[in-house]
Amino acid sequence: MKSWLCLQLRRVCEINPLTPEFGALDPDEPVTFLPLEAVWADALDTSRERSWSELDSGYTRFREGDVLVPKITPTFEASRSTVASGLRKGIGCGTTELHVLRPRPELNTRFLFYVAHSRRFLAEGTGSMQGVAGQKRVPESLIAGYVVDLPPVDEQTRIADSLDRETARIDGLIRHRRDLFRLLSLRRSAYLANAVLGRLDRGVELTATGDPHVPELPQGWIPVRLRSVATEITVGVVVTPAAFYADEGLPFLRGYNIRPGVVTDHDLAWISPESNAAHPKSILRPGDVLVVRTGQAGAAAVVPDWAVGGNCVDVLIVRSAPSLRPTFLELVLNSELASRQVDTMSVGAIQSHFNVGALRDLHLPLPPLKEQDRLVALIEHEGAQSRHLMDAVDRQIALLGERRQALITAAVGGQINIPRRPA
Repeated sequence: MKSWLCLQLRRVCEINPLTPEFGALDPDEPVTFLPLEAVWADALDTSRERSWSELDSGYTRFREGDVLVPKITPTFEASRSTVASGLRKGIGCGTTELHVLRPRPELNTRFLFYVAHSRRFLAEGTGSMQGVAGQKRVPESLIAGYVVDLPPVDEQTRIADSLDRETARIDGLIRHRRDLFRLLSLRRSAYLANAVLGRLDRGVELTATGDPHVPELPQGWIPVRLRSVATEITVGVVVTPAAFYADEGLPFLRGYNIRPGVVTDHDLAWISPESNAAHPKSILRPGDVLVVRTGQAGAAAVVPDWAVGGNCVDVLIVRSAPSLRPTFLELVLNSELASRQVDTMSVGAIQSHFNVGALRDLHLPLPPLKEQDRLVALIEHEGAQSRHLMDAVDRQIALLGERRQALITAAVGGQINIPRRPA
């Protein structure tokens, strides 16, 4: 590493620079648009476009070859930095939750990309985050002042080329396991879809219902709208929720915490007892079913014991009538039957969301209570078996990801020798 230099990033790249190319655009001209969900290290989605008149203020601007670094938690920690490529006319706009790094000639773009995926960069960025819980961001000052070990450009290129080859090999193994994970997930989804429509038992006779969403059901089952089997359908805090975040207090669940069938406490936010009491309608009760409104719209889970008494942010809440078990409702909402309806009823040009009115109109099957309990038990048993297999595959994916990150960290830090390839 004798020829390597220790330099701050501001010395070798522009941080959040101007992009003058936008000055030549007509108002109606289409521009590549990147919401946060489109930004992935290995799969940048440039399929979305908006007219320049929609994007000329309030969005981050970048051009081909810029390195895009998500600034907000938990996306930053997930190592989703990417290189802007495949942009219409070589320029694009995106979410304000991005830092833009534009390398100067002495910095190889791919080398910078790998620096942004190194453990030290991620650790320093995470440690420097500012803001309230659930809304923390990496400041521009951290990016600008980050000290990078920098070899000559030709060596940067050689290191980046080597990492391209080695990470591609690891990524191939990860894709194989992700494919296996998806197959297991599809099998589980098919089982759930058949279960909530009463099609698990062989030879069961189905009767036409006249409902286009639930056309056939076993005898004793009826099609209903959710509003007819719920005592209340409401929504959590939606007005300036950042004002209610606290460093401690009661759980303050966001859509991020809700996945199909489970509420996670990862990156949990908090609400003070005073702010919680000011929003009584969304204080969480036993048996409440929480439904994601924006993002993975429709994903549902019964509120766990540890979250009872807390509150939620922009999350739909269903309180079911005695004729509908919350556990069965959770299964129906996470099934293909409900997801098709959610997709149809979601609205929003840039990011779709699901609202109270749409949820109230959801069509679902209603079996007798004993049958609901039997199906919940069957699905939980099958789900436990599927989760065991899926967890094993998930662990393999995580180990491969750790190996990938360790390799990147060692290479950009000059800790391993990258041999020169024969000419």
